[in-house]
Amino acid sequence: TGTDRAQSWFEAKLMAASGRKRGYATDLTVDVVNGGGKVVILTGRRKDVDALGDAVRKALPSAWVRTAYAVENGEGLTPEQREMLAEEYMRVRGAAVLIATAESMGEAVQLHDTDALIHAMLPWNPGQAKQRSGRVRRLGMKRACMEHYLVAEGTADEHVAEIFIRKL
Repeated sequence: TGTDRAQSWFEAKLMAASGRKRGYATDLTVDVVNGGGKVVILTGRRKDVDALGDAVRKALPSAWVRTAYAVENGEGLTPEQREMLAEEYMRVRGAAVLIATAESMGEAVQLHDTDALIHAMLPWNPGQAKQRSGRVRRLGMKRACMEHYLVAEGTADEHVAEIFIRKL
């Protein structure tokens, strides 16, 4: 049907954009982790979490790397598991990477012991970006957290970025 074709076309565009950003996100993560830092990578799709997790694990085989996504079709993290994962991340001293869908690290999750937050997939509105930033930015933080918004040139990302900036 036409809807199926449109959905397949859109999925292909998302895959192309995420594939083009994966290497940059991995290189950026390696730089931070090699300096002893902690990184949170947020994206919008489970497929991207898995692909980024594979790439980062290959680049940093001895680092603490975990992946997470919200419960879909009975798979993913329950709220309790999500909280335990966030606590585990916060307890790690030194290099660590948490790669997750933004939805899986939603309300009440605190990840303020983070050196870099990478938005691997842009949200559609500034409110979502602010909420995501709020996961790593809390009162009483002792160090700065750099935020990176990845936009792949020549992909659907450019259109989403234009919408995002206009709304901002």
